[in-house]
Amino acid sequence: MKLATCGAALGAVLLALPSPARACGGNEGSTTVTVLGWTDGGRLFSWKTETVPPSDEVGPSEPTRVDLETLDLRTSEHRIVASYEVVEEPDEEADAETKAAFQKQKQARAKADAWLAAHPATAAKSQRASPDGAAQLDAEVEFVNAEDKGTWTAKNWKGQATLLTKLLVVRGGKKAVSLVAPEAAATGYWAPDGKRVVWDLGGEKFRVGPAGSPRIQVLAPAKRYADLVPPALDALEAAGLPAVQTGPAKKPRPQSAVFFAKGFEQAAQAAAKATPGGATVEALSWQTDADLVVALGDSATKAGTP
Repeated sequence: MKLATCGAALGAVLLALPSPARACGGNEGSTTVTVLGWTDGGRLFSWKTETVPPSDEVGPSEPTRVDLETLDLRTSEHRIVASYEVVEEPDEEADAETKAAFQKQKQARAKADAWLAAHPATAAKSQRASPDGAAQLDAEVEFVNAEDKGTWTAKNWKGQATLLTKLLVVRGGKKAVSLVAPEAAATGYWAPDGKRVVWDLGGEKFRVGPAGSPRIQVLAPAKRYADLVPPALDALEAAGLPAVQTGPAKKPRPQSAVFFAKGFEQAAQAAAKATPGGATVEALSWQTDADLVVALGDSATKAGTP
């Protein structure tokens, strides 16, 4: 699937349709995003971004750049795993600098091809209904700054580009917020295990949200991240509480704690029980998009158990 864009937002939330092609005219350059799919056992969402620079009367000012990118579904980490420039092979009379530049990009292309071979992707399909048919994506306006509150057509939801929108997963008649975004254009890709949704917000922006469970962020001191976070993510996942974001904690703590937004105390208790080494439970006292924040402390040792 390809998505061409000049970076302008669309005035619609497209929850039922694949991402449309949006081409740029003139000499402004363009960006084309091609979704590659799921890799690394469904843990990573991958895509290719081709950036064509602006051109003048004699042609493009710079070579086209190709980036291979991934989004980690458990941590929200975005990485450019490989990149290269598309350059023509120079003729024999070219100077040494031009030939060296070509060889550099040729090697970069080979590394990108090697990454693709080592990380085969399965196709990702954007659709409103979940693969098992038990849930569907929806959208609600969070703030309205005009009389137009948005309307549904037979195929999509249309609203103003300036609205803040709640992107939802509806399961069994219950609505759960997956993501809150300022964009007014979005399509969803259900993860292979059905636990998360990758939202395509257009303009090269992909973000991940849960598919009906609380939005969980896991924090740990930077120096202990590698020891504490992976086992905590595994433990929460096993308890039916998949995390979608991780990050550094502001300060170390001896005991792990789970902070909850209003209405999520029961889920916080379950998360505290699942956290290696156990955790205390407290109400959130700061503004965050997460429903649960799991702050890992010294109690969450790698081999620890609740």
